Amino acid sequence: QTGLTVTYYTSQAGALSGSNVGLITAAEAVSYYTESTPVTPAEPLYIRVVSSTGATNCATVVPLQLIVHPTPVIPVITDFVQCDYINSPDGTELFDLTTKDIEADVNPELNNTVTYYTTQADAVAGVNAIQTPTAYPSETAANGEQTVYVRVESTFGCFRTSSFTLVVNPLPVIITPADPFLACEETPGQALFDLDAIEPVVTGGAAGFTASYYATEAAAIAGGTGLVTPYLSPNATIYVRVINDLTGCASITTAELQVLPAPIAPVVPALEECDANNDQVA
Repeated sequence: QTGLTVTYYTSQAGALSGSNVGLITAAEAVSYYTESTPVTPAEPLYIRVVSSTGATNCATVVPLQLIVHPTPVIPVITDFVQCDYINSPDGTELFDLTTKDIEADVNPELNNTVTYYTTQADAVAGVNAIQTPTAYPSETAANGEQTVYVRVESTFGCFRTSSFTLVVNPLPVIITPADPFLACEETPGQALFDLDAIEPVVTGGAAGFTASYYATEAAAIAGGTGLVTPYLSPNATIYVRVINDLTGCASITTAELQVLPAPIAPVVPALEECDANNDQVA
């Protein structure tokens, strides 16, 4: 409505009388600070509305409650690291971003909403949120990294934003041995193989990798305790799991074990000579 003057007071008596008691100046009203929580609101202010034309000095006074709602707190979120197992080496991977909810929202009991974005501007505006956060394909980057932005918003609408990095680590580049590894027969059809000799072949002698060996591909994929060297085996194909010691990413290849049969000696007849002078030497 026009023709009205609005003033604010900290004192109900001052608001009713229109005096300067508890009057909040115009400059203070533009940026008025108070301490309050939803549980413990601050003392109410009072709004005085009166005609500015002088036609009447009748005033209406109503209380105004100021409540300060807390803004969600987001701690530092750790990087989300995965190995490039899908379509390697494309540098992208599927990420379940919702697994970061527990890091982003330290007060889940407040029913805050957690959403994820590809830009800081979208996170602040609350628009264009990632629609499939449980299976988000990261963007291909030269260094295998992408920044994702998170917005945590309370039921009242207060929010805060932060970010973390998606990291896609490459798999170890390994060499499948062209030739079988040989060992001489120890027992019929079996030989003892020095598995330690396989690692420098599959890694090309590069440092920072650890190889382990398994009888089946399923066991190699699962990891865990492998075959022990020296390994007694017939002719066989074993699986070599090579892990990057820094990233923990693994690649799997095969190695052929080949048993070299031992020579078969026939029964040799005795050689006989006469002892010409009976000195037992011939």
